[in-house]
Amino acid sequence: MSTADQPIGHTADSMPRQTLAGDKQRNRSTMMGKRPGWEFADRIVHLIVQSSSDQLSIQSFGGIFLSENYVTIKENGQHELLIKKSQFICTLTRVTSKEAADNFIAATKKANPKANHNCFAYLIGQNDQIQRESDDGEPSGTAGVPILEVLKRVGVHNVAAVVTRYFGGIKLGAGGLIRAYSNATSTALESVGLVNRVMQTAILTTINYANFEKLSYFLQQQQIPVADTAYAESVTVTLMVSETAIEQTQALITDFLSGQVTFKLGDQQYNDVPITFEAAKKLTSMP
Repeated sequence: MSTADQPIGHTADSMPRQTLAGDKQRNRSTMMGKRPGWEFADRIVHLIVQSSSDQLSIQSFGGIFLSENYVTIKENGQHELLIKKSQFICTLTRVTSKEAADNFIAATKKANPKANHNCFAYLIGQNDQIQRESDDGEPSGTAGVPILEVLKRVGVHNVAAVVTRYFGGIKLGAGGLIRAYSNATSTALESVGLVNRVMQTAILTTINYANFEKLSYFLQQQQIPVADTAYAESVTVTLMVSETAIEQTQALITDFLSGQVTFKLGDQQYNDVPITFEAAKKLTSMP
């Protein structure tokens, strides 16, 4: 039995708190009945309880995204929930290696030495080749796996999540813990936001000055982002598009400017395109 689910003489008001250095403000929510985000947490509870009758599975669900694009968090951040006097503080960060994830977890634990639990999970790789989770003393299967399942179902990659718990004196039970850790993670993801990291190619589009205003209007109407504009004898506008859209983009511009344009392909790079929470989940291969 977890020490956090046993009375230890502390209340939410008297429990000391520490957070990661540099975080000056945390979002706070209090459990007042069922909020909309808890519907998602309930689905996670059903999934966990259903699979825990024999053994909890934490294997990858396989390839999720086509090409080299993947969804991740918009920025590193932290979000807090207060549930029956217990504080659940979810801290999220981007990671690209197991070493980086383990260092982040260690730093979070060091920043919260008086917390009862620092439960975590992370996914690394386009196909989630590296996965790890830990209940950190909570009852088996009630913390680390729920955090991991939320990351999977939302469809994020290269993300580590640590949910720090300061026990408030009220036991939540297995189902309550699963809901709490699931909801702490899902609301934190919604709070920091998501992006689709899209591999794009630069198209250096060179035109004469007479066509610059015309091209600028066209790009705005077609919602083609401009990465850079260079002015010399001619104007070179750098566009960032996905590889599959290169030929179509060039054809559209050529037709619009009646052939008065030249193109040169530049480097490839990842660019962050904002994506909604619901849209990210729809990209996953899970039913």
